[in-house]
Amino acid sequence: SDLDHSPPLMTCRLQIMRPLKIALVLAAAPTVLGRLRRREEPAAPLSAEEIKEKYDNADESIEALFKSGCSFHHKADIDSAVTTKVAKGEIEGSEAEAERAKIENDRTEDMSKQCSLALATTKSDCQDLCVHRYSDDRDKKMECDDACSANGKAFLSECQNKVAQLTAAYEARAQTSKEENQCYEDHCQDFATAWTLTDKAAIDEAVSADCTKSCEASDVENCLDTCKGGCDAQAMLDCVGPLRKKEDPTVDFCNDLWSMIHKSSEVDPKTGFPVSGN
Repeated sequence: SDLDHSPPLMTCRLQIMRPLKIALVLAAAPTVLGRLRRREEPAAPLSAEEIKEKYDNADESIEALFKSGCSFHHKADIDSAVTTKVAKGEIEGSEAEAERAKIENDRTEDMSKQCSLALATTKSDCQDLCVHRYSDDRDKKMECDDACSANGKAFLSECQNKVAQLTAAYEARAQTSKEENQCYEDHCQDFATAWTLTDKAAIDEAVSADCTKSCEASDVENCLDTCKGGCDAQAMLDCVGPLRKKEDPTVDFCNDLWSMIHKSSEVDPKTGFPVSGN
C-alpha cells in the first residue's frame, strides 16, 4: 500500500528541507543549517503519535534558530559590516548609507540566484525519495515525480516573491533611516554624538561637553548659550521616538521565508508526495 512505502512525515520534511539551506543564503545560523542538512532515518516505522512527539520540538527549535540567524544576516551583520568599514577608514561616515545599500543589493541578487539552485537541488532530493519509495511501482513513481516538478515550480515562484519582499523590506528600512536622520538634522544638527542617545539628560550632557570644547577660545558664557541652543533634545526625541520603535521590516521577511520553506518541504504522510504543488 501507499502507507507501506511512506517514511515518517517529519523525516520527509527534514530531507526535503536539507537542500534549501544551500540556496537560501538567507542567513540561518550554522547550527540550523547543520540540522537542516541532517538525514534521519529511524530503524523502524513510527506511528503518527511517535512522529509528533519525536520531531515537533525539534522543528520548533529549528524554526527559532532559523529566524534568529536570518534576522542577524539581514540586520546586525549588515550594520556591523558598515560600521567596521567606517571605523577602519575604508569609507567616510557620509558614505555609510551608500555602502549599506550596496551590501543589501548584493544580498538580494545572491538570493535571486540561489532560488534557481534551490529548485534544482530540492527537486532532485524529492525525486530521489520517489525512487526510494516506489522502486517497484512505475506509475506511482511517475506520479510522485510529477508532484515534485509541480512543487518545484511553485517553490521557485514563491522564492522569487520573497526576493521582492526582501528588496521592499530593505527599502522600507532605508526610508525609516532617512526620516530618523531628518529628525537629527532638524533638531540637533551639529551634535552627532547625541544622535544615538535615548535620554534627554544624557543628550544635554553630551551637547554640553561638545560645546565646552568648542567654546574654549571664545567668550565662553555667550558661546555656550548659543552652542547649546543648537540642540533641542526633547524635540529630537519626540521626532525620532516613534521611528525607533518600528520593528525592522526584515523580521516579517524572515518569518514569511520560514513559512514558505516549511510549506514547500511538507509531504503527504500517506503518499509521500509533496503537499504544495499538488
